[in-house]
Amino acid sequence: MPAPSFDEALDPEALAAHRETLTSKARRLSTSPKDESRARAAVLEAVVAGRPLAEHGSRNATTTRAAFDLVRLLPTATAAEVLALLAPSTKAMRDEGSSLTLETVRRMVASAHAKVEAARARESELEAYLTRHLTRGI
Repeated sequence: MPAPSFDEALDPEALAAHRETLTSKARRLSTSPKDESRARAAVLEAVVAGRPLAEHGSRNATTTRAAFDLVRLLPTATAAEVLALLAPSTKAMRDEGSSLTLETVRRMVASAHAKVEAARARESELEAYLTRHLTRGI
């Protein structure tokens, strides 16, 4: 599987649509009785607003989870678009003294993209296998 490209031109309309999707998902998650879901909603809201994703001490882990969430929640988003969505929050955290760099976030997004795409490929292969074998008996 080729590495994701971060060099493509960004489409402002696509970024706006992705922000709308994240806002909608955050709204749904924020009403969950589960603490983890509400925490994910807060992170998605921070991404959309360009606010810091977490306090000092949990920024790396939270940003990594956010990268994975964005790649999963936005299946049509390119790696460059995911990075562009995370960039304002990364800058906000750096403004507060974080050592987290955009290059580190780029690596997080690349890792998330590769792992999520591999999982999607495995799901597709499993679905094809099951379809082939289950339709034989019909």
